[in-house]
Amino acid sequence: MKNPASTSVIRFLDRGRSVSEVADLLECHPVTVRAEVHRFTAGGIEALPDASRPSLPAKLPGPDDRTALSWPSCSGSPPGRG
Repeated sequence: MKNPASTSVIRFLDRGRSVSEVADLLECHPVTVRAEVHRFTAGGIEALPDASRPSLPAKLPGPDDRTALSWPSCSGSPPGRG
């Protein structure tokens, strides 16, 4: 979801809106709305703000990556201009 509070999903659904309507209102995918409902059903309101998204840990570039990404040196004249 862009940035709406997870509790807004539950609030809209509780007021009779459909999953599709809530997704349109919050500009997200209906699957995201259903995921919030499942979190709420499983753990109540406390489960919503703390639900984390799985992600890969940040990878720092290694020595090989730095070499491949380095800019060529500009100390001399380009070929054919000297």
